[in-house]
Amino acid sequence: MEQITDISEVRGRERNLHPVHLLKEVDVTDQMEMEDIWNHIKDLDYTWDDLTKDRVDMWILALQMPTTKVFRIGTVGIVVFANIRYPVEAAVHHAIWAPMREVAPLKRQAMHEIFSLAFDQWKLNRLSTFVPDTNKGAAAFALSAGYRFEGCCRKAWLKDGHYHDVSLFGILRYEWERRKKVN
Repeated sequence: MEQITDISEVRGRERNLHPVHLLKEVDVTDQMEMEDIWNHIKDLDYTWDDLTKDRVDMWILALQMPTTKVFRIGTVGIVVFANIRYPVEAAVHHAIWAPMREVAPLKRQAMHEIFSLAFDQWKLNRLSTFVPDTNKGAAAFALSAGYRFEGCCRKAWLKDGHYHDVSLFGILRYEWERRKKVN
């Protein structure tokens, strides 16, 4: 498969050639789209620490960085690839606003598309995700998706005036390649 680094090129091709179905790139300069996403995620308790809650300005500026790409996951959430350093790595942040009964059937396909985009098309070597210990569901999700626990940043998340640990999870390209062969 040829290397594709521009997601707009992927979207312009036939869907059966590239596995991008649920993911749709977000135009972070589109104020209406950003407001819609903000209205979905602003009340998700696990998304914000004490320093960033209610700071839509900080959130939008972070998403407009040239090393960041944002995608909707169907109608259930978003995934943010931040600090993309081709061909090395990116940090991945998921925000899911739909009820779990709506998300569960899409989880496998969404993660396949996220990993395929990062590893097969962008040729990254690793993805990392950080999960506060206050969000046990996200930690279980990361492990079931194929991420491996890599360590803990002690007391790195300030929530409701208390510091919490943050777990680091990662997946490498060769681990994704192995998972693709098994599935």
